Amino acid sequence: DFGVHESEPLHAVAGDDFVVIVTDDRVLSLGARGASFVETELGAYERVFDTLLGDRVAIVLTDRRVIGYSAPFASLVDERVGIHEEIRSANAGYDFATVATGKRLLVFDAPSSSWQSRQLSLH
Repeated sequence: DFGVHESEPLHAVAGDDFVVIVTDDRVLSLGARGASFVETELGAYERVFDTLLGDRVAIVLTDRRVIGYSAPFASLVDERVGIHEEIRSANAGYDFATVATGKRLLVFDAPSSSWQSRQLSLH
């Protein structure tokens, strides 16, 4: 159930094995077989601006962080984005997703359910 003051879904993406739903309060994921349900709360005034889908991965982009969903682990894992770190591009593939900011390249790996970060060179 959605909370009393929670909006209808703002974003929703469906893969073969999972669904990710975003409201103004939470990011929720549900395995297609109904065996797994996970959620993470959004912060006060945290703004979601995109949700991308791959085959075994999804990512939710907010103004404060990127949230990755791993279908193999049925888990949501986040990585903070700095105040002056603008997201420039994002893509979701088969089992990984990439997010490029002005400072870093972030890679979410669904098989390990983890984010990796590499600083970008200023040259």
